[in-house]
This record gives sequence, structure tokens and C-alpha cells, in this order.
Amino acid sequence: MMIEEVKLLLRSALFRGGSVMTIAGVLGGIFGYVYQILMGRMLSPGEYALLSALMALLMFNGSPLSALTMAVARHVSSLQAKDEKRELWKFFLRSNKIVLVLLLMLSPFFYIFSDLLGNYLKTQSMLPVYLFGLIIPTGALLAVVIGFLQGLKCFVFIGIVGVIGVMLKIVFSGTFVFLEYSVSGAVLGIFLSSLIVLICCFWLTALKIYSRNSDVEEKFSVSFSIKSFYPVLLASIAFTAMTQLDMVIVNNLFDPETAGNYAAASVLGKAILYLPGGLVFALFPLVAENLARKESSANLLFQAVFATSCFCGFAAIFYFFFSGWLIHILYGERYSGAAELLRWYGLAIFPMALVMVAEHFLIAQGRVLFTWLFFAMAPLQILAILTWHQEVWMLLFIIGSSGALMALIGYSLIWREYRKALS
Repeated sequence: MMIEEVKLLLRSALFRGGSVMTIAGVLGGIFGYVYQILMGRMLSPGEYALLSALMALLMFNGSPLSALTMAVARHVSSLQAKDEKRELWKFFLRSNKIVLVLLLMLSPFFYIFSDLLGNYLKTQSMLPVYLFGLIIPTGALLAVVIGFLQGLKCFVFIGIVGVIGVMLKIVFSGTFVFLEYSVSGAVLGIFLSSLIVLICCFWLTALKIYSRNSDVEEKFSVSFSIKSFYPVLLASIAFTAMTQLDMVIVNNLFDPETAGNYAAASVLGKAILYLPGGLVFALFPLVAENLARKESSANLLFQAVFATSCFCGFAAIFYFFFSGWLIHILYGERYSGAAELLRWYGLAIFPMALVMVAEHFLIAQGRVLFTWLFFAMAPLQILAILTWHQEVWMLLFIIGSSGALMALIGYSLIWREYRKALS
């Protein structure tokens, strides 16, 4: 039975698209960890903790953009399935106009509250915070074009440009830090690499969907609406809060050395969340197209969960047994305290990888089960961390427990609905 399921997975469209994105994700992940380790070695533990906190905030601020990408990809997949090419170009122009207007309206608020952010992060210079503010609008525009490319299933291009973007980040940030611009130089490197990726993605998207005969003032399909977007937004924000804000909290509550050790363990441990990223990226438009054609996607969910369990489970076990060796090789003796944290971090974050698969599957179908689960669980997890943080290992216990509870409830409800549909 297991062999047949493996053969079915290898022959599926999910495997073909997912393998492309997974290979790109692995390469990007390798270069991403080269970047993290390079920054960890070039910066002091305190500076590295600050950079990790800023990157965690970037992930959190990017959660609405992740929701935007999913919503755009779902709508593009639907238009693609119905062969509505003229609507794609109109949708592209209108969505970018909306994002630009929102950015112009919201950007002043960031700089109004930047001093508060700088004080919370305990940074002596505000320059990293201001540079951090430049990355956000770049990411917002990139979210739209990535959504289009994902919906069009341009997996190879997305993978290539993603890997190139990480390589550019290494070159730019490494150069600026070497020139003694510290955390500010690292953040500037992230901004420049993001800008180059945006230009490349925008060019290809426009090239693929440009329609000379489209009347851009004509109203496009109303299926892409705020009503369908806000549950995705809430789920994305809550998921990011549960998986990223721990680093921001640790940077604020603990001493620089402890925060630096936690940052090293967190960076490596969160690789478990990124392993199924390529698979989930390919899963989303396939499920959305099946929905538009009124076809079942239950087999896609099973294949994605099976592959995620194998890959992420192996990674968690590897961390458990080889964390000390890994930290010593990658970060050196300065981060020796991270070894015991990494040993348990992989096991703590593993349930959230399974949650991520189910969440994207349901959102692609227009269902919002995990929105309400996240809405209930995320505040409880953050409150628990703020209450019980006498020892840093307590955070890992809280993260692991809340993720396991989410996975248990979510998959139980999915299985219940599936059995009802069969009967």
C-alpha cells in the first residue's frame, strides 16, 4: 500500500511542480543558511540577535503580504482555468494600483512609530529600523507579482529568481558588513536584493499576461473580494505570529548572549517549516484549479501530508541527535549554548509544518477553518510566552504544545468533513 502511494506521488502534477520548487527551496535554503551563518560570524551575538529580530519582524509584517499572494494566486488560477486571458491583464493593473495607493497612505505611520520600535528592539542606532522600512513596500509589490507567477505555475522562474535573490543578499550584506556598516549594512543588502528580484518578477509577469486589447477600465471579476481576503489575512498573520515572534520576544526579554544563542537555534530549527515550502507552493494553484473545475483534491492533500511528514520528521530527528555537532561546525564555540536549544527546537516546530500544509490546502479551496483556530491559539501562545519565560526552554515547550494542539484539532475536523462527504 505504501509503495503504491509513493508511486502515485511520483507520477502526480503535485510532485512535478513541487519537486521544482523543493529543489529551488533547498538551494535557496542552503544559501539562506550561508547568509545567516555568515552574519552570525561577522556580527557579535548581540548584533546578530538584533538582525534576527528584525528579520522575524519582516516575516511578521510580510504575513499580510503572504495572504495577498495566496489570494492573488487563487484568483489567477481560477481565471487561468477558465481561459480568461483578458481579465488577467486587467486584474494585474488594478491590483498593483491598489497596493501602490495603500503603500502611500500607510508609509508615514511606520516612521511615526519607528522610535517605539527602536526602543523595543534595544538598538542604539535608528538607521537599521529606517532601512527596514524600505523593505516593506518592496515586499508588498513583490507579493502581487509572485501571486501571479504562482497562479500561472511559473515554478522554474520563481525558483531561479528566488535562489539568485538569496545569493545577491549574501553578496550585498556581506560586503556592507565587511565595510563595518554592521546591522545597517546587512539590512541594506536585504533591501537591494529584494528590489532586483521585484524588477525581474514584474518584467516576466507583464511579459506573460500583457494584453493589448484589454479595456482596463472595464470591471473585472468580483470573485477577488475583501470578503474572501480577510480570513486568509487573519490566518497568515496568526501563523507568522506563532512561528516568528518568539525571536522578537526573546531579544527583548533575555540578555544578548542568550538571545544570540536562541537566534542561532531558531534560524536552523525553522528550516523544518521551509522544507515543505516548495510542495505547498505547487499545491496551492493545483487545488484552486481543481476547485474551479469542480474536481476533488483529497489525493493532493494526502500526498502533501505524506511527503511533509517524511521530510520534516527526518529533519527533526537529525537535529535531536546531531545539534551539538551542527552548531559547532556552523556557528563556532561562541554559540555553544544553542546546541541544547536546537535539539528540541526541531521537535517543537514540526507540528506547525503539518498545520501549514493543511492551511494552504483549505485556503486554496476558499475554506477558512484554520483562520478561527489561529485566531484563538495565537494570542494564547504569545500570552503564555510572556507569562512563563523564566527559562528559555519554556518557550520551546509552549511552541510545541500549541502547534501539536492546532494540528490535532485541524486534521480531526478535516477528517470528519471528509468522512461525511464520502457517506
